[in-house]
Amino acid sequence: MFRSVLIVPAVLASFLTGCSSVVLPTAVQMRSVSPLDADPADYEIALDLPNGLDLQPGSEQLRLSATRSDTRAELGQTFVLERRAASNGAPEADGRLAFYRVAPADLPRFRLLQADIAEMKQAAPDATKGSLSISLQGCRLGEGPSSEATGAVWIRTVRESPFLPLVRNGPVDKLLQAEDLMPCDG
Repeated sequence: MFRSVLIVPAVLASFLTGCSSVVLPTAVQMRSVSPLDADPADYEIALDLPNGLDLQPGSEQLRLSATRSDTRAELGQTFVLERRAASNGAPEADGRLAFYRVAPADLPRFRLLQADIAEMKQAAPDATKGSLSISLQGCRLGEGPSSEATGAVWIRTVRESPFLPLVRNGPVDKLLQAEDLMPCDG
């Protein structure tokens, strides 16, 4: 079985640690989205970044991978997530919104990997497991976020469809203190 798994480690992982913060209907819906069928050009993530927190430029990455348990074959690649300007249908946010998509230069390579993993899955559907994960590294602006700072994550997998809330009011301080964050470059 191949499932979409959205993993946001580092600073933003703290958003996902509070059970009350995760929007369960969206999480359930995302588990049914196949990263092998979805057009990677349509994936878009919106982050509500609290004051004092930003993402380290160049740290934003998406990884698609799969393994076969019977042969131990592995396929996987990491792709650049590109920050972009505000998007149509942007959600309302308390802080600053940041939008990300797979970089256009990585789309052909992403689609080839989708096809390779689909072949692996077709050959051994029960032995093939996969994941889609996002890696982001936070950084401090000024004094950094307050201890009460919260953020949010939205996602959409179909171009121009509404953003679906994945995390609401996720507490930033569950994982890091402001002094643990490196200053943002620039």
